Amino acid sequence: MDIETLRDKCPAFFEAFPEALIKFSLSEKTAQKIANICVEHKVSKKEDVEEVASKIIHTIFGELKKEELVSVLENSIEAQKSTVESIAQRADEIIFSQIPAVLEEDDRAKEEEKEREVEKPVSMDPENSKKDTYREPIE
Repeated sequence: MDIETLRDKCPAFFEAFPEALIKFSLSEKTAQKIANICVEHKVSKKEDVEEVASKIIHTIFGELKKEELVSVLENSIEAQKSTVESIAQRADEIIFSQIPAVLEEDDRAKEEEKEREVEKPVSMDPENSKKDTYREPIE
């Protein structure tokens, strides 16, 4: 689904979370990392892969604590506890560990945008400017 379509359908969601975090979670790279984690741990049932992806995304947005991911996955997918623990560990290593950098980059981009707004020259609006009537005296 297109991010702009989502923005139109769920504006409150986009107001609640930084745009960089949303883009990170919806990116193909993140989807590929989740798929790789599933392949690495031999999670192949479509429903289980979708469940792993869903729980990882819920964790990214703070709706699920990282500490709870193992127990939630244990109850959600058909896998041994050691497999679920390994999935959670890999997700932490290759996905959750990137979140601080994503948020830092978002903050930096917002700061740069603010600086650009402050540095913008004041534009001369012909409708608001008065006609120059000053004349130098001729000697």
